[in-house]
Amino acid sequence: SSFKEPLLGILLENRDDEWYVEDIYNYSWAESVGLSKNDVLLNVNGMEIKELKSVSYDQTIRTAEQITFYDHETRTVKKEHIEYSERDLVKFNLLVPVFYFIVMVFLTLYLYKVNLNKYSNRLLIYLVLSISLAYISGNASSRLDWIGMITNSLCLVLCPILFIHFVGNHFNHLTLKLLPKGIVPKLYIIPFICAITNLLIYSIESLYTLQAFLVLAIFSLLFLYIILVLSINYIYYKEPKFKILFLSIIIPILPFFMLYALPLVLID
Repeated sequence: SSFKEPLLGILLENRDDEWYVEDIYNYSWAESVGLSKNDVLLNVNGMEIKELKSVSYDQTIRTAEQITFYDHETRTVKKEHIEYSERDLVKFNLLVPVFYFIVMVFLTLYLYKVNLNKYSNRLLIYLVLSISLAYISGNASSRLDWIGMITNSLCLVLCPILFIHFVGNHFNHLTLKLLPKGIVPKLYIIPFICAITNLLIYSIESLYTLQAFLVLAIFSLLFLYIILVLSINYIYYKEPKFKILFLSIIIPILPFFMLYALPLVLID
């Protein structure tokens, strides 16, 4: 799919080889063309639904230029061309991610200049760059671009590991609870395993959903581990920096964790 096409997010359900609309991400567009739940999607961009890569991945239509569907209310077949402002598409698909990445680069340069010799600062730089890569690759990943998918899944797993490494190094003067010194090198094996499985699974479409589930499950477990480490060590040592780290890094990620990653892992 192309970055010139809008992200629709039409979730489908296969009932007797007919693809029914189960849910719609972009409601404003759907209302404008009369698409609603329980309508039957017939084709997208002139292709049959079963031929679409995104449908084999998770039964979702992500992008399209044209769709044909059966409206169950009017009992008519509709063919709709999807029109979006090219300026808006460029802004949300390109300019916003690039701007965010540039801001992160300047932040890393500042951290580099402030304290070059401190190892924990370098870990913080790697963490910031990994977060920015995870963000800017999210759009490509949602459109099933394989480079975007691999980059996004690797960064999603790498970010919490880098944070754990940073915490262990920054507080190396303390005997941290739940964070033995030998655990960090072992954690870095996880991104390499994810990279290998990503490359293997990319050629097997039926396993796409499994890979996404595994990445989110690993991220969720690492995130819960970080919460435990920060909470228990704050209670034990009463060190204010643990609280600062929790409020500044953990709290902003909680909505993604609680409303998306964790429900997807537990429900699916």
